[in-house]
Amino acid sequence: MDIRPARPEDAPMIVNVAREAWHAAHADLLPADEIDRTLDQWYDADDVREQTRGSDPFYVAADANEVVGFAHGGADDEGRATLHRIYARKVFWGTGLGSRLLAAVAADLAEAGHGDLRAAVLAGNEVGRAFYDARGFEEVERRTARFGEASAEEVVVTAPLRTLFEGERESTSTRSA
Repeated sequence: MDIRPARPEDAPMIVNVAREAWHAAHADLLPADEIDRTLDQWYDADDVREQTRGSDPFYVAADANEVVGFAHGGADDEGRATLHRIYARKVFWGTGLGSRLLAAVAADLAEAGHGDLRAAVLAGNEVGRAFYDARGFEEVERRTARFGEASAEEVVVTAPLRTLFEGERESTSTRSA
């Protein structure tokens, strides 16, 4: 499995991964029609294609030519490093793929001079919460997120960037040895 920068031609596969992962992670939290409407707004293939051309870190996990996961980060409106999104096909949950994607984005953001990384996850998303907890993220805020007519509690978490890629670098070099 390769972790590499996202390319414009990856956009349709990124959209498919997002659709699968959102339904799997949020089915008990939001109505399916609101998930679909949110995905249609947030994951328009043309918009994703443009985002892959941008300067923000955007990585995919690709098995041959098939994208099976992705992570996208950058600075928010206040200049804070933010993980905009990270998702993988459900079959890859718990395999370390998310850690590798997170490490790639974190390394780029640290290189750009950021110290901490923020992310938001729905409070009831047990898989997402466990992912962030296992990587040392700490809760800093709770807020209500709106999804059309539905709403859900969202948790904002933060972690030092260096802790998110140094261990991954060490484990990668250990596996290569």
